[in-house]
Amino acid sequence: LDDTVKDFNWIKKFCHLEDLWLENNKNAKFETFMELMKRNHIFQNLKFLTFREDINNGRYDLATADNNPYLHSNFQHLKRLDLMNTCISGSGLNILTQYISQDDFEKLNIGFCPYIGFSKRNHPNDLNNINPEMGFFYRMTSLQQLILPQMGSITDGSVSALMEQIECLNSLKKVDLSLNQSITGSSVYDLVLS
Repeated sequence: LDDTVKDFNWIKKFCHLEDLWLENNKNAKFETFMELMKRNHIFQNLKFLTFREDINNGRYDLATADNNPYLHSNFQHLKRLDLMNTCISGSGLNILTQYISQDDFEKLNIGFCPYIGFSKRNHPNDLNNINPEMGFFYRMTSLQQLILPQMGSITDGSVSALMEQIECLNSLKKVDLSLNQSITGSSVYDLVLS
């Protein structure tokens, strides 16, 4: 029996959804879901999106042409985005967040996303020493909760890059760093002070 999720076309029938939760669905790929979103106006007022997938699906960068009207119409009303355990990359998340209206965006969960990293560029003389994949934080001015559990990329060394990025988040009330065994208490303390 072939149980591979070939597409998400059935979602087209649910244009009035405000909350979509796709979790623990065998063979469901975030990339397949996003391909549908890139080609169709589906959601009129989607506010909450949760998606989980098998992290062995491989890195997903969300390559798209600039100003995709379908991505904007589908995601402009999002308040909460939960992509924990997906294969989206930092550059893919950077592209996706360009289509979300940042005025009301409250919560981002990117825990256990193996292709999102928090790092500085390798060359210390770069004028902007922060990895461009982390640029999504600058657009999230109303973000209140940043959920980052089990992020293998977070180490004591990368916490300083994370601190530089989240200093622009004036509304931030909660940062979840649970189950990140590569960071020490001193790094968490420095993050709290920043």
